[in-house]
Amino acid sequence: MPLFTLASGRQRPQRPASPLRHLGAGLVLACLSAWMPMAQADTLLPSDPALRQQILKYTTPARYAMPTLSPDGRHLAVLSPVGGRQNLVVIDLAQRKAAAVTRMGDFDVVSVRWVGSNHLAFTLGDLEAPGGSDYQDGGGLFLVDRQGERFRELAPTQRAARARSLGRVPDLQITAMMGADSDEFLMSSNERSVSSRDLYRVSASTGRKTLLTFDRPGDVASWMLDESLQIRGAVVSRATEGDKPQRRRVLMWREVAGGAWREAADLGVGPAAVYPVAMKDDQTLYVSTARGRDTSALYTMSLRTGELSAQPVAADPRFDIQRDASGEAVPGIMFHPVRHRPFAIAIQGDVTTRQYLDEEMAALHEGLKKTFPGALVALQPSDGDRVLVTVSSDVQAAKVYLWDKSKRQLTEELVTRPELKDGDLQPLHPFLLKTRDGLEIPGYYVLPKGYKEGQRLPTLVHIHGGPHVRADSWGPMSTTGVREAQVLASQGFAVVIPNFRITPGLGRKIYDQGFGTVGTKMSDDHEDAAKWAVEAGFADPKRICIGGSSSGGYATVQAMVKAPDLWACGVSGLLVVDRELQLKSSVTDYAGNPASVKQWRRMMGQDGDGWDKVRAISPVYKLDQLKAPLMMWAGRDDTRTPLEQFKLLEEKMGELGKRPVVSMIKDGEGHGYRKPENRLDLYEQMVLFLRQTLQGPAGPGGSGQP
Repeated sequence: MPLFTLASGRQRPQRPASPLRHLGAGLVLACLSAWMPMAQADTLLPSDPALRQQILKYTTPARYAMPTLSPDGRHLAVLSPVGGRQNLVVIDLAQRKAAAVTRMGDFDVVSVRWVGSNHLAFTLGDLEAPGGSDYQDGGGLFLVDRQGERFRELAPTQRAARARSLGRVPDLQITAMMGADSDEFLMSSNERSVSSRDLYRVSASTGRKTLLTFDRPGDVASWMLDESLQIRGAVVSRATEGDKPQRRRVLMWREVAGGAWREAADLGVGPAAVYPVAMKDDQTLYVSTARGRDTSALYTMSLRTGELSAQPVAADPRFDIQRDASGEAVPGIMFHPVRHRPFAIAIQGDVTTRQYLDEEMAALHEGLKKTFPGALVALQPSDGDRVLVTVSSDVQAAKVYLWDKSKRQLTEELVTRPELKDGDLQPLHPFLLKTRDGLEIPGYYVLPKGYKEGQRLPTLVHIHGGPHVRADSWGPMSTTGVREAQVLASQGFAVVIPNFRITPGLGRKIYDQGFGTVGTKMSDDHEDAAKWAVEAGFADPKRICIGGSSSGGYATVQAMVKAPDLWACGVSGLLVVDRELQLKSSVTDYAGNPASVKQWRRMMGQDGDGWDKVRAISPVYKLDQLKAPLMMWAGRDDTRTPLEQFKLLEEKMGELGKRPVVSMIKDGEGHGYRKPENRLDLYEQMVLFLRQTLQGPAGPGGSGQP
């Protein structure tokens, strides 16, 4: 029987007209004028109205993002622009009506999940932050009902916690919801003890919490639940005996809920540690570990013997699964959105993939992959007949469908970026950067439409922020680096988006070898990426620019003074040029946090109490080596990389008789440009700057010849 039944008998989705495709006149930002004047700038190149019109589509926020189907299948939650920020909108699928349930002004809603069918939990962040949406600023945990009422803050954002001088803020994580019709959920928290977590049963309606783990089998790092939400396991940290006690991690288990605890396995510590993820069945767990390998992988572990399976369930030789070397979560096991059981495995590799463990979903997934070849097909089942289907790729913005299991019918519901047409997005080509000291680091590059082999193009090497984050991933306009690459490719430029040592998610070796190398070997990696592009045959060695923001803005200026003859120009945003000042300044938002300062000193290789190594990698002391033209940009309200760094660079350049070609400061902006009109200004100036300094193409489809 065909997967989709049409009158013609062909297998493809039915696409009846859907009112949802035209929703949101009041939810979507009005189309920006291509001739909107600059809000504020110091030194700018003359505006080009035609160019602004061409790149407008890339700076317009997605109309819909992160669609999530309610457990009863009756409502669809999406993130959509409201009041200049990405907010939470709920669509009634029966009445075809949408309503904004949040109106955040200082943050974007960056993640959302249903709690039952009437409440939603969400977190906040800044989508334009170069190091990631919640990097050292966002987060928190909030609740609201689907009518936009009964708003509750369970945990503040990091920014709010600093502003309120709250000190230690408990870490809260939603573990599971109690059912499609329940307003209750299970939450893990370390509020009773900084060294141990508890489980609570929480009412989304009233906020009432009930402690479920008054008696703990030790200092618990995480709890394990079975599909019926009974507590079965706990990962416990214990001190060893002897003159030099150390901590060991142990899996405690009980055969039935409320039964006696037994020690099931020694989980180890450090790179060889094992991390339980979920129950496969009563005798087996899914676990994540990098034991005996560089990248973390998924295995099964016997609850009877504590032994791992001989072969991994899912593994990739270059990409971590479930947990990266920094200890942060990465894609891996996905739980069923209604029932607490594993139903898929996601891998964020060169290309994002999903493997479905549920037989029904696996069969549907295989059929849909044939219907949408080359695309990522993501499924989210409800408790009824509806399954949410999201289809996207690096060259196609996401489209949202509903699959009706009883009717065996697929209907298109939402187009997330209707302004992007076929051919507007260019492929993200994976490549492997081989550094001068032997590391092999995955990255991407983007070529303009119509590129012909052998053509030498003006090229930008984009350095991501962080630097200890994986900021760029495969997908349509998925990150700031990918968006920048698509803008520049539309104007005839090639763009390299390398990862480099310290980028997490790419195995322990790449991550560990980044510490102590900021501004030195890490900068070597950036140089090696430029040289790779030349050897690959598409980059003109005399027309290579480097650019980035935040940590990437620092890396840009550092690269230009470290290897001044390699770079034809630089684009530095949200920059830092004096690393010591950054860690001591009263206006740097994390300078008063000893743990953050310690982490940065470690990344820069600074031992003891001195500052010699920090100063050695601060480009402010080497600006006499700055030869190439520079574009620089900032937000006036930035507290992550304060404006004093921008002004310091301008001042010191002026003392040497130098000045940037473009100098842009935007009022009302912080660590990244969140206003679409400001992003349009930024990318217009970037293209104009690259055209001028690299003698690049005059517009779309340019030959790349000077």
